[in-house]
Amino acid sequence: IQAIHPGTYIKCKTFAELKSKLQQYDVIYSSNEIFPEAYILKFFLGYKNLPPIIFGVHAPHDYPLAKSILSKLHNMLYSSIIYNILVSGVKAFHVLNEESYTNIQKQLPKKPIYKIPYHFNTSAFLESAITHVYTQEPIDPSLCNIVWMGRITEQKGINDLVKIITAINTTDVYKTVHWYIAGSGDEQHTIEALVQQWDNISYVGHTPNIYIANFLSRQDIMINTSQWEVGPYTIIEGQAAGLPVIAYDIPGPRDIIEHGTSGMLVQDTTEYITTLEKMIRGTISFSPATIRDSCSKKYDPSHVLPALIDMFADYA
Repeated sequence: IQAIHPGTYIKCKTFAELKSKLQQYDVIYSSNEIFPEAYILKFFLGYKNLPPIIFGVHAPHDYPLAKSILSKLHNMLYSSIIYNILVSGVKAFHVLNEESYTNIQKQLPKKPIYKIPYHFNTSAFLESAITHVYTQEPIDPSLCNIVWMGRITEQKGINDLVKIITAINTTDVYKTVHWYIAGSGDEQHTIEALVQQWDNISYVGHTPNIYIANFLSRQDIMINTSQWEVGPYTIIEGQAAGLPVIAYDIPGPRDIIEHGTSGMLVQDTTEYITTLEKMIRGTISFSPATIRDSCSKKYDPSHVLPALIDMFADYA
């Protein structure tokens, strides 16, 4: 690989046109989704007609806290021979967390697997916090400001978020805490109803990327209630801002959070509430500088990007 050019978005009207376009490349990097990616590659394009394909596991191979019928169906399909057949022509897998590595290695032992995290420029992120000041909502530095950020969906554990906020707000720390909820999604009405119940919650909706660094740098704690993840970028952003993050002990968060050093990993909602209350009261504390330094080293582009290029070069 001599050069990697800027990405472009190409529309194809037919599978024949799509095949012709893909044949112009040295390597194809695709999502690991069964539909449509794997299905189309297997039955409509044909792996033998295409350059080497690497599947990036950016959708969970397994949902550890699956509750809905759809998430249980997902787990059944991805661990089945159906998935094995659909990805039979894939040359290698790129994974972001240890759980994905273990699952795919067990299911597809002959496939090469590269475990390489996202890259993140912590220095540039912190510089952005200085140059782009968030002014949408006032943030009182005398309070313990707690932020939740993400898509407001089942996956992100909205029902658990409501339980956690309600439980904390019924204790004596209520007047010392302010909650900031950022994001949008199909469960947005749940958050809007919660805001009506309490006067210490700000629902800020979508936050433009250029203001995220400043917004997070003025918070004290980040909470993540996701039921499943691969490599949650919002947690990386929180850690880059020096925030201790509390999350469920599931793949993704457990690969980012160093328990007891950069945040806390908990097993259930009861432990979540107890641990968060201790963090608010200061009986569990963290060093923002240590959190930022750890994040900077783990996701340093000067280490991550060469590893990705080497992965592609293995098949170009």
